[in-house]
Amino acid sequence: MTTRNNTAVSFRMALLAAAVICAAGCSSSPGGKGTSEESAWTPDPQLVDQLKQAVEAGDFRLSLPLKFTAIDVPRGLPAGMKMSAWKGEGKAGEAPPTLSVSAFSDGKVVKEAANMRQFLVNYSAGVTESTGIKISRREATESGQLGGIGFSRFKWSGTAANGTDARGVVYGAIDNGRVIAIIAMCFGTSAETQNKLMEAAIATFKRR
Repeated sequence: MTTRNNTAVSFRMALLAAAVICAAGCSSSPGGKGTSEESAWTPDPQLVDQLKQAVEAGDFRLSLPLKFTAIDVPRGLPAGMKMSAWKGEGKAGEAPPTLSVSAFSDGKVVKEAANMRQFLVNYSAGVTESTGIKISRREATESGQLGGIGFSRFKWSGTAANGTDARGVVYGAIDNGRVIAIIAMCFGTSAETQNKLMEAAIATFKRR
């Protein structure tokens, strides 16, 4: 079964995403250890100076812009799931950019992620649709390394609930029996610029 309504993770993420994104101020190939064939994703050197804040997400760390603040994770996370999330500053009438890192140890989720492209489609749909975002385009899947871990990713674009542009990128990997999922969402007139900054931030992801 490959539709998003039949996945192990999409329903859970639909519930969690609404709480996470609204807390931020919303308006109405499998991964594994990196291989020599995968190039490491590195931050855009023109954006590195904006990534001055070191944050932790479970067993991992990354660097974010200074004005990003942590979002309280909803209570009652599913068993075997850990999540960290942050928000930036949004312009008037626009939701702020957000970034979240989740780790799943549930066996059903790990099994689903064996088809990483489909997992990322389902995961991104579960997160975005619950907040009224309509994804209209998902780009081709790319493979690379973050902190020595082999990841898959794709960029996506669409429309937010208030009609403004939405841009994002989603990453996934299987590492030491866990699924790591990272998603960034950016909105409004600066969505594309913010999304490039989020890519740079995610490129700093590594083990603690």
